[in-house]
Amino acid sequence: MTILAKRPLACLVLCLAMTGCVSSQDIAAADNQECIELGFEPGTEAYGNCRLKLREIRAMERQTMAVENTFWYGRPYWW
Repeated sequence: MTILAKRPLACLVLCLAMTGCVSSQDIAAADNQECIELGFEPGTEAYGNCRLKLREIRAMERQTMAVENTFWYGRPYWW
């Protein structure tokens, strides 16, 4: 494989790796927008509860994904 042939492949791999990166600021902005669209006003207790609920949902989704990955890929070798 020549250098020119490897370059598009390397670019593709890099682009795919970067698509999974989301900063905490991006998540906070999305949560803020979601709660505002649902009718909650920033600075109120209800708005704070909305933000906390979204955080809980993400934590539950991460836990579910971890369990599913364990199912598909098996346990780590040290267990």
